[in-house]
Amino acid sequence: MARAKHGCDLRQHSGCRPFWLASISFCMIFALLPISADAQTEESGDLTGARKNQASTCDRPYPPSPEFYASKEEFILAREVYYAQASTFVSVCIDMWITEVRNRYQEMFQMEAQSYREERNAVMKEMQDAANLQYP
Repeated sequence: MARAKHGCDLRQHSGCRPFWLASISFCMIFALLPISADAQTEESGDLTGARKNQASTCDRPYPPSPEFYASKEEFILAREVYYAQASTFVSVCIDMWITEVRNRYQEMFQMEAQSYREERNAVMKEMQDAANLQYP
């Protein structure tokens, strides 16, 4: 049976679902967003530019791997930097993307509404013309 970390059955206990669904949704969204090129460079082992400008872009930060660091302290520092970048990513970039999508859909809705109004006006005019038509 599918069980949450705290042990409740996800199919039978509805109290688990909101947390489970929210965490799955966030994980899916976070996993599907693009990983920055600098982070991919870091993953491949070339650390020469792995962190330049990463905080200023809206590319998903990549978590550090301990094997790329000479000491535990460097890894801990890199992990803290990652947490800060991830926090910035979530708070700034995702909000920006949501705003962009909202604006795009508002524009699409306005265009659809305008098209509907034009079609409705054309039909109404046609009906008025037919009503005003005088037969001999």
